[in-house]
Amino acid sequence: MTRVILIRHGQASFGASDYDCLSDIGARQAELIQTHVPKDANLICGTLRRHQQTAQGAAPDAFVQHDEDWNEFDYLDVIGALRPDLNTQDALITEMRSKTDPKRAFQTLYSTAMDRWASGRHDADYTESRPVFRARVARALDRLRATADRPCVVFTSGGPIAAVVQSALSLSEPVTRQIEFTLANASFTSLSVSPDTTKLISFNSFTHLETHHDLVTYR
Repeated sequence: MTRVILIRHGQASFGASDYDCLSDIGARQAELIQTHVPKDANLICGTLRRHQQTAQGAAPDAFVQHDEDWNEFDYLDVIGALRPDLNTQDALITEMRSKTDPKRAFQTLYSTAMDRWASGRHDADYTESRPVFRARVARALDRLRATADRPCVVFTSGGPIAAVVQSALSLSEPVTRQIEFTLANASFTSLSVSPDTTKLISFNSFTHLETHHDLVTYR
């Protein structure tokens, strides 16, 4: 059995023109991960900047292997398939700023777009369909399953973490959406992985942040 710890990136710059960059809170969250990363672990991260910045904050002097299969899905592609007028970050920001409650408006839009993406009825509309995304994440986990000789820590995003948990527990898409929306930034999800099984040990742990209430964030 190999221990695999999936760490969601620190808070990114939601509402900014460049989302893929840790906020000040996100950088602090990454620093608080440091004492919780096993010293003998293989470190892996996706190739998105927020993944790399979280890994750097959590393990500043360590070698980190990059694997793009741990990247998040393209949320602008998912939203744009539902609302083609909102397929760029600038258009999305402008739309949300026009709303009385931008965060609630975004959550409603995002949930509807995610349900459409996961339904399987519109796969041709997406650059990466939901089944293709899930297969990509499974491929990344299988590489760890086949080669890991010590604990692995992966810095990734909520989508891949939820996809791994979905497969491990045979969850439906609606239930997967529910757990994905509960994932805190800089949280830990632990797995026990063998050649033919993946067992969930813990999910969405963020005890390292709980003494800093202003650092517990979900987006």
